[in-house]
Amino acid sequence: MNNGKGFGSVSLQRFVSWVVLKKAMVLAALLLGAALTISQANAQDYGFVKANLDWSAGDHGFNEGGLCGVNALQGISGISLPNVPFEYQVLGNVWDRTNMMNAAQAAFRMGFVNAAVNTALCSQIHNGPVQQALAQRPDLIVAWFKSR
Repeated sequence: MNNGKGFGSVSLQRFVSWVVLKKAMVLAALLLGAALTISQANAQDYGFVKANLDWSAGDHGFNEGGLCGVNALQGISGISLPNVPFEYQVLGNVWDRTNMMNAAQAAFRMGFVNAAVNTALCSQIHNGPVQQALAQRPDLIVAWFKSR
């Protein structure tokens, strides 16, 4: 019985299928690479910085970065720090991100730029990937402070 498919026809179909599969795999790898590149580019984008620091400046929930923020701002006269024991649980519940970011803004205006930037980084301590991305662009954090 001859169904019209000879050895050459079947081999050609397998070859074409293999080529299509390989091209699809290359395309998938390229798309994944592009997605990762876009994600990394977002970390360097001012909009990314602004969105995350704006959130920090308005969040009133538990502040995982409170102790970090106190340490970053400690010793700057004129900066109002919470009058509670500097313990993680107490500070996180008493000194929310909004107040911490206001203190960071005050430090920035007084010329303590590094302390302000470090405090802003503390505000994202709960979100490691965002904190790491922000840490790569302190210049954009400074731009954020200047815009406020």
